[in-house]
Amino acid sequence: MANYYHIKIRRATAANWASDNPTPADGEICWETDTKKIKVGDGVTAYNALAYFTLPNATTTAAGLMSAADKSKLNGINISLYAPLNSPSFSGSPQAPNIAGRAVSKVLANANYVEGAIARTNPYMVRCEYYVSSGGLYQIASDLSKCTYMAVNNESVDVEDNQKLTAGYNYIDYLFYKKDLLAWNTIPVGAFKDIVILKRVLLPSYLFRIEDGAFGNSGLEEVWSLSPTPPTLGSDVFTGTTFESGGKCYCHKDNQATYSGVWGFGCIFLDIA
Repeated sequence: MANYYHIKIRRATAANWASDNPTPADGEICWETDTKKIKVGDGVTAYNALAYFTLPNATTTAAGLMSAADKSKLNGINISLYAPLNSPSFSGSPQAPNIAGRAVSKVLANANYVEGAIARTNPYMVRCEYYVSSGGLYQIASDLSKCTYMAVNNESVDVEDNQKLTAGYNYIDYLFYKKDLLAWNTIPVGAFKDIVILKRVLLPSYLFRIEDGAFGNSGLEEVWSLSPTPPTLGSDVFTGTTFESGGKCYCHKDNQATYSGVWGFGCIFLDIA
């Protein structure tokens, strides 16, 4: 019958090793049962003076866990400049391979950009122009409860009445959703009321109606309208604005007479084309 032998190394808790402080024999393995650390004796050094056993550092010696050729590739590399695998945050202009046969840009487009690109082609988009003397946080609307998309200077942002603007002219795009009509064709009641930094507005091709007081007492001076038919106006839409008392309304030359007849207040009608 075969004989079996069990080899056990010397072991104790770290506290007991430190308290006893023996001098392990040369090559004797000493295991701390609670810390799972190991020391190896040399026959002359007491336990407390021995260093813990560690594997060679692969990044400082070619004889470690990788070849000298692989190690040389890591020399001088700043790991902090590289994105982690988990939730990386890119900067600059990250790129990806093209689909075979497609000669298009390799730049990655995030959801924000794609959403903005789609929205900017929407025929119901309303564009407003604001002017501020210095950059900062400004109120750019009175009521955006029916606004579903907003972009500031062509960058998509959260739909909020207050937005950060730069000094000079700023362009803000809006998509309004009138739930009872199930269409993006109406500027809601009081949407831009009292917004004095608002200077111009571009009305889209398919705008149907501008509700009561939408631009009342704002700083509006000019309106550019792409619709061949003047949008229907609620009450006091432009009351208290420079636009109503002597501003400029730009529309296509073929529609100028129609606009003048329907919007027959004090603004000046000029040609877009």
